[in-house]
Amino acid sequence: MKQEINNADIVTLEKQIENKAQNKKALKFFIPMIIVAGIVGLCLGVGIIYLQENGMEEGLSGFFHNIMFEITPWMVIGAGLLGIFLTGFNIRKAKKLYAGALSEATDGEIDEEAGERIEQILSDSLIIQSVSQILQFMFFGAFMSILLDYIWIKSPVITIATVVVFMVSIFVEIKQQQIIVDMEKLMNPSKNGSVYDKDFQKKWEESCDELEKSMIYKSAYKAYKAGVLCCVILWIFFAVLGMLLQTGMMPVMAVSLVWLVMTLAYMKEARRLERGK
Repeated sequence: MKQEINNADIVTLEKQIENKAQNKKALKFFIPMIIVAGIVGLCLGVGIIYLQENGMEEGLSGFFHNIMFEITPWMVIGAGLLGIFLTGFNIRKAKKLYAGALSEATDGEIDEEAGERIEQILSDSLIIQSVSQILQFMFFGAFMSILLDYIWIKSPVITIATVVVFMVSIFVEIKQQQIIVDMEKLMNPSKNGSVYDKDFQKKWEESCDELEKSMIYKSAYKAYKAGVLCCVILWIFFAVLGMLLQTGMMPVMAVSLVWLVMTLAYMKEARRLERGK
């Protein structure tokens, strides 16, 4: 028993020494990073005070507002139409490749290389759609804040076109997603789920094999880390912007809320899995 305790003490001591060495090594990077961040923060603070004392913050705020006023509707229209066009082009390309591969198949199953090419095209289509939709929602949300001004100051025609393109493109993109999912199900009969089903994500995940689930989980964790990093950067950006352009507290509060929800959801699920539920 005494020998076991001594061995445990030795292991603990070795681990403590290892921890100290790792912390010391990490501090060589952490301390200069803190110093640089402090210098950057100081420069930003001095710059903000200078702009405020010289009355330049209102000019910057007006300049930013004018740019957004001009480009917002065109960004909504452009993102919507471009997303629909590129996704439609990829879908047609994937269908053509699938039809060709199916005609050459002898046992009813398409060639593995052709299947991978089609999967890549469909994956690229989903990426294009995701980016397109996010840009549309982002700029349409900004457009809503200047909607009345745009109707009376710029053009009612552009306003109506922006709203129509936004609404139509959302429905078209949902239909395109359904086509992509149906093609995936043709090539992988084990897949299950419909885009129109409220439980689509759950059913699709359940129909994936272990390798696919592992890829989903790893991708989700990487997305979580990227989201946290993005929240930190946006928090700093909006905090500085609030002092510089007087944008108020809502941007910082919104980013902090997303950050909080992501963190709590991750920790709750980690605890659930740790307990084996």
